[in-house]
Amino acid sequence: MQNKNIYLLFAEFITVTLIILLDAYISQLYFTNKLQFSYITLLNLLIKAIPSAALILFLRIVMIRWGVRPFQLFAPVKAPVIKIFATFGGILAILLVCGIFFSLVLENTKNPGNITGISEIVDFSNKEAFYVLIPILLIGAYWEELLFRSYMISRLRSMGADNTSAIFVSSTLFGLGHLYEGGFVSFVVTASIGAFLGRQYLKYKNIHIISIAHFLYNLFVIAIALLLRNYV
Repeated sequence: MQNKNIYLLFAEFITVTLIILLDAYISQLYFTNKLQFSYITLLNLLIKAIPSAALILFLRIVMIRWGVRPFQLFAPVKAPVIKIFATFGGILAILLVCGIFFSLVLENTKNPGNITGISEIVDFSNKEAFYVLIPILLIGAYWEELLFRSYMISRLRSMGADNTSAIFVSSTLFGLGHLYEGGFVSFVVTASIGAFLGRQYLKYKNIHIISIAHFLYNLFVIAIALLLRNYV
């Protein structure tokens, strides 16, 4: 890469990453009290999502200018079920390995995926919560995959980076974006999952496979949080 291109790429990545991190941390501040789901809450979340949606549309436009095939927002979803569940299984395997490792290394680590923390911000006693929570989880999964995998990896590849370097950068930023969930442990877990999803994205070249697998993982976290709340 030429020096000028490196500086421009660095500035672009810093800008996009700051937008991503600000969105994550604002959400964390927004959920300081246990979330009571209602139509007003849903409206507030939709309004908060407008800048994120605008960023995705902007990135799709610039990807076309790079000569990179952009993600297809409105194309029919073509995602083989076996590939989705293979990716989902890989995520769970990483979570299990990280859980075992950190439970052995760090005595106080019992929750590498921030599972029990979900119950601190979501009012599971409100059945209407699930009608709002499920689309939020699905949209959130697509949002993160479009940015951290489709945009970042494609952008780095268009600038001449190899697959390993592109995956390393995108997964590192993915981990940093989740620091607020549990510090260093959360960073390692999410960065590891991000690296795996980056590999799957390059393997399948299908944003829907990894986004739906990501969504299933989010549902899994909610299900485990419910079990812990009710039986532990």
